[in-house]
Order: sequence, then C-alpha cells, then structure tokens
Amino acid sequence: MASRVQVHGIDVLDGYIARTREFMNDWLKFNQLLGAYTTPGVNKLQLETYFLQLKSKLARDHRVLSDRLGPDCKFTVDVINIVSSATSLENIYAQSEVAVRKLQSEWHRSFITVNETLGNLEDKHKRAEAGERVNVGGIWIQSKVKKPLPWRTILKYAGTAAALVVIVFSIYVMRNFLGFWAPKAGEGIAVSAAMTDEERVRVMINTMKAATEAGDIDTMMTAFSDNFAFEQGGKTEVRALLKAYELQGGFKGSILDTSQAKIEFDGDKVKFAPVQFIGPNDQTALTVIAERNGERWLITGMGGL
Repeated sequence: MASRVQVHGIDVLDGYIARTREFMNDWLKFNQLLGAYTTPGVNKLQLETYFLQLKSKLARDHRVLSDRLGPDCKFTVDVINIVSSATSLENIYAQSEVAVRKLQSEWHRSFITVNETLGNLEDKHKRAEAGERVNVGGIWIQSKVKKPLPWRTILKYAGTAAALVVIVFSIYVMRNFLGFWAPKAGEGIAVSAAMTDEERVRVMINTMKAATEAGDIDTMMTAFSDNFAFEQGGKTEVRALLKAYELQGGFKGSILDTSQAKIEFDGDKVKFAPVQFIGPNDQTALTVIAERNGERWLITGMGGL
C-alpha cells in the first residue's frame, strides 16, 4: 500500500517568501553600497564594515535558500560568484573601470533571477491559497484553511511595503537613521585653546541646545562621542530614536532648558544636570555625562532617554 504524501501548511511557503524577499532587499543594499563608496566625503571605513557584514549574511542566506527551494531557486551562479569575489569595496574599485562595469552588469542580471524566484513563490502561494496542491523545493504545500483569505491584497501591500523599505533604505535610512555621511563627532563644536574646560563643556551643551530646539539632528549628534552608550544601544540607536521622535513632530517648539543645570567635574569626566527637555507633548529630565575628547568634551552617556 502506497504511503500517504505529507502535505505542509501554507505557513511554510510564507517563510520561504519572507526569506527570499529579505534576500532581494539585501541584494539591493549590496548594490547601493557599491555606488555609495565613490561618494565624496563618505566614511569608507564604515561602509567597508557594513559591506563585510552584508556579504556574510548574503552568503548564509544564499546557501539556505538554495538548499530549501531546490529547483524553485532561480538564482544564477552570478549571485554567489559576486559575493565570493567582492572581497572589499576598496578591491572592487582598485580594478579597471571595465571590470567594475562588468560587475555591475552581472549584478543586474542576477537581480532579475532573484526577483523571478520571488515571483514564482508568490504565484505558488496564490495557487495554494486557492486550494491547489503545489510543490516547492520537493515538498507539497496546500492551504489548510477552508475559508480563503485575501492573500492577493495582503501580498500586494506586502510587496509594496518591501519596495518602499528598499527605497527608504537607499536614500533615507542610511543617511538619516544610521548617520552615513553625517558630520563627525565634534565637528559642530567650535572651541579654542584659550577656553577653560568649563567653557568648552558649555559650548558643547549650547550647541546641543540650539540643535535640539532647531530639530537639527546632524548638528545634535556632533555633540555625541563615538563611544556613547545608553540602555538601548549606542550612537546609531540614539540617532534612530531621535529621528523617529522628529518624524512624530516631537522637536516642533521644543525647548532644552539648561538654566538650572550644574557642571560637576571628575577628572576627565563631567556631569551636567538637570537638563529639562520640554516637547509639545512630553517633558523629560536628563542627566548628561561627557568625557574629554581631545580639545572637546563629548557626550558619552545620558540618563532619562
């Protein structure tokens, strides 16, 4: 007697689609980093670090998708070849212009196959949701829900959201949330050799105050040391937090009241408190901790965030 074929629920295919869409978004980010490397004034070391992290993730996800999807994975060999051969952004651009253009052409061809893989999976998802039994990566999948769900609408909005995430990442998130190409720590703080330490601390605080009340996150972040840390992370996380707050209108009409704050030195560290942030809908008392950084004092910690 023949054994019964095992049929998996559609949630398995949901997982495949989500992972393939994530891979496609990462593949777009890979190309965006290639283009960003030649931007004047870019922090190339920071880009190289992110590039290597992204390469490792792409290699892992490529292996997983290839194994799980089998013949349904339409990726060309160009994908893994590009990931393997692109050892660093510096090495890529050390090649001839012809070689760089060839790499870009290979990336475009490979992106088409990644998109084809996603489209094929979404088509099978639609058919499975309608009750058809479909084979993906050697396993059978069929919806176990009697009443059909509006997957066409769901996938339509999911696809739109994914596309928006990619666009936002390329022209917005890297710059505004992650701080790529933003002014460096200390750049917005003007000090002179004749100033006392207390005067330099006040310059830093006044720069922070003016930038906060103007909603100027770039200048605001120049007061933060690269070693800044708080409960939710570091400098990148606090920038993302501030950007999200700005998008909610939090800096409109805001005031950073430092009138009652006192400066307390402890060697190369200083405490400045209390600092009152007064927003349109909230008020927070902050304690600012800063450390000497060359000629400047930069914020390394902050309580109240």
